Amino acid sequence: MPRTYKRKTDAGSVPHGAMLEAVELVVTSELSVRKVAKEKGLSKSVLARYVQKYKKDKGCRMSPNYTHSQVFTDEQEKSLEVYLGNCSKMFHGLTPHKVRALAFEMAKVNSFPMPKKWVENKLAGADWLNAFLKRHPGLSIRCPEATSVARATAFNPFNISAFFDVLEPVIKRLNSGGRVIYNLDETGSTTVQKVPKVVAIKGCKQVGQVTSRERGELVTMCAIVSATGNTIPPAFIFPRKNFPECLMSGAPEGSLGLAYPSGWMTSDNFLKVLEHVVKNTNCSQENQIILTMDNHDSHIAWDSVVFAKDHGINIVTLPPHTSNRTQPLDLSVFGPFKSFFNKAAESWMLKHPGKTITIYQMAELMGTAWQKAATLLNITAGFRVSGTWPFDFNAFDMAGYLPSTVTDRELPEKEPMSVNSAVVNNVSGIDQSPAIIDEGAVGVQNSEGAVGAQNSESLPTPVSGSAMPTPVRPSSHSASASSYMSPEDFRGYPKVSFVFNRPVGPLRGDFC
Repeated sequence: MPRTYKRKTDAGSVPHGAMLEAVELVVTSELSVRKVAKEKGLSKSVLARYVQKYKKDKGCRMSPNYTHSQVFTDEQEKSLEVYLGNCSKMFHGLTPHKVRALAFEMAKVNSFPMPKKWVENKLAGADWLNAFLKRHPGLSIRCPEATSVARATAFNPFNISAFFDVLEPVIKRLNSGGRVIYNLDETGSTTVQKVPKVVAIKGCKQVGQVTSRERGELVTMCAIVSATGNTIPPAFIFPRKNFPECLMSGAPEGSLGLAYPSGWMTSDNFLKVLEHVVKNTNCSQENQIILTMDNHDSHIAWDSVVFAKDHGINIVTLPPHTSNRTQPLDLSVFGPFKSFFNKAAESWMLKHPGKTITIYQMAELMGTAWQKAATLLNITAGFRVSGTWPFDFNAFDMAGYLPSTVTDRELPEKEPMSVNSAVVNNVSGIDQSPAIIDEGAVGVQNSEGAVGAQNSESLPTPVSGSAMPTPVRPSSHSASASSYMSPEDFRGYPKVSFVFNRPVGPLRGDFC
């Protein structure tokens, strides 16, 4: 049988009700089978066969039983679809081979009849998987993006609520709207552009497209935007020890040029960026602003923090490893910027055949791409989706927290601690408000002066009065039959194993 069968006739396509109506018309009236079949547009021989079956058993089936070899019912396949979808949302999606193995295990656990090939290979067939994906168009075979464990687990309700607990009072204190809320982030581009798709000869073994060189030089752009859609001229860090002004040829007016041998941001250069921010925003102690950014070492150097405090810049750092969800520039601006830069670099290469892109053209190319990408709609969309402005404590739904549930532990039930058995600790990089830590936490000195061991009940708790959302595990999807066991029942969702309240393996690392 071909993998994709195409029906050649309409045999067996008559609904049960239409066939039953024709059969009853033959049995209850004096009309012949031939006449009824002609009136209803049915096959005479098929109608005659169902008339004989109806006379023997009035409750007989009036349509072909195409499901005689079906392994799972529609409800059971729906539960499998829900399970696969939740695993994918938790960043632990199953490969096609694993899905076939799961289908076999599901049939075996429930003692469902299955093809012999399934039993021999301990695997569902490839044809079954293709048909299953066709029956459930909500699923497809995708190429996932590699996501580190730190990024998957750091985006959790506790970290996000801690960030919002810091940002909310600052916004309320300034009470100036989105015009004083800024976001700062860096992105890099190299002198070697990503080549686009081109029209070429069909069947050609290799299709090439010219680029500047094999390896390019990195130029970093530091972008600053406000929640109302305004932009500050960007700062460029070139891979040079000394900075010549000719590197800024063609850059947007008012841009800042900096230099460092690697092209990366440093604490000294970031202090100059803050001076650039003060110059373009006129911020002061009387006219303060909010600057959200990641907590890279170059951003939180002592000199930078002191300068920001003296000039009315309230720095609010994002939770570590969550910039893909909380950084407005990452969400809606840097994606279009990369696309526009590649197009600009490709156009430059076509206009200047035989020449290469150097760092002397990067300011113009990156500046052109930045002006096209940093639009009002893009910038405001990033602030809105991240919940920064308009401020939205519930900007993220519970489905977004599913990856972090893999390593979450249940909150213990215990009596409130006494003041004497607790210590005060600051949340580094996220919150400067006091948080109560159990005396048994690692590295925390208890009241007797000894360093305690890891306690199974030493979990940080929110200190503000804001309600923190609790991650919800995917609910069990039970089929119609009470004895049916869904994949969640016999396998469960991915979950780290804890021994003495510590994870097995480096799944949570410092988060434990």
